[in-house]
Amino acid sequence: MTAEVPPALRDRVLDREAIGRLCVSLIASEQQDLLREGRVGHHQMIGARLLTAGHPSPDDLLIDEDTLGLDSLLMLSLVTRVAGFFHLSDTNTEDYLLVRRRLGEWVDLIDHHHTLMGPNARFTFSTSGSIAGPKSVTHGAAALLSEGEALAKILTERPPEVRRVLSCVPPHHIYGFLWSCLLPSRLGLEAKQLANLSASGIMRHARSGDLVAGTPFIWEQFADLDYRLPGDVVGVTSGAPSTAETWRCACALGPARMLDIYGSTETGGIGWRESRDGPFRTLPDLTRLHDTLSRLGRRLDLQDEIAWDEDGGFTILGRKDEILQVAGSNVSPAAVREILLRNPRVRDAAVRLDGRRLKAVISVAEGADEAELEIELRAIAARHLPAPARPDRFLFAAQLPRTDLGKMADW
Repeated sequence: MTAEVPPALRDRVLDREAIGRLCVSLIASEQQDLLREGRVGHHQMIGARLLTAGHPSPDDLLIDEDTLGLDSLLMLSLVTRVAGFFHLSDTNTEDYLLVRRRLGEWVDLIDHHHTLMGPNARFTFSTSGSIAGPKSVTHGAAALLSEGEALAKILTERPPEVRRVLSCVPPHHIYGFLWSCLLPSRLGLEAKQLANLSASGIMRHARSGDLVAGTPFIWEQFADLDYRLPGDVVGVTSGAPSTAETWRCACALGPARMLDIYGSTETGGIGWRESRDGPFRTLPDLTRLHDTLSRLGRRLDLQDEIAWDEDGGFTILGRKDEILQVAGSNVSPAAVREILLRNPRVRDAAVRLDGRRLKAVISVAEGADEAELEIELRAIAARHLPAPARPDRFLFAAQLPRTDLGKMADW
């Protein structure tokens, strides 16, 4: 791997191929919301349309109602989303998305925008799906490039050499953006997006010289596979806290290195470690003053309480808020509870993590049929909640279990 930036990219953050994958991911995310509402069909999803396009390049794919199920109002919503992610208003480029209706033309417009903006380009990411409401977080290209250089330094400090990135996370989230878009663009690496494949499908793609980027949830899906990675593959996990099970499953595959990246949408990457029991080390582009971290002079507000050791490493003590991580997404148990309470036959409810998924205990109104109520609650969860926030198990009781002091008991 070489850290030399290709000449064609010296004035831009991303190469054209990475921009194309970002556009596909943003369109797919918009369509997922519409699919949940029944406003587009599975056959219209951009992934399905690309598979049936009959040629390897997506450039000629039409972005219109016949192809992707987007009428004029839905098209305006999509344009707003794409323009907002790339901040196309900074160069007055956003209106051209309504005129150009081929995917390749959108990529050309965004590529031109980045040529004009250079290191002043901006990107806005959303937090990973908190039911309390995703937040929009804007990062400047300079800070993202600084982090990208730090990640490249970590990768090149010792073998194996990485020649290709296999990403199991959507590229429009900051973790996927950094590892599968920015890093390959700057280092001239091939990148493949595998977020929609099964665990066995992902493993079938792996070959010598690959870097596989996934979440703890994804790595744990590999547990039942009778498979070993080639000996010079690098694994990366982020998006949620790794557990002993994460490391057991990942290490059983036999990667040459396994990197656990700590960070958030708000801060970008903060630290990394290469063993479950070891402390995290801060990324080499960060500055630490006492207990404060900054990147290019911007203070980073951490979401977790951390403890520093004498060598500058740190250990994560726990989150400062009550948001949980489920399959790499932020989930508010309180917000899930509010959704369940919309059913008039639910007197009270409590939600907590149960292994990899959520479970809920329901205090049932007198005379309610529990089997019928469970069907209704699963339906309301499917309508209003993304998959990670839907309780996987429902328990029913006359009263919620509480201790003698009135606090919730274990259940």
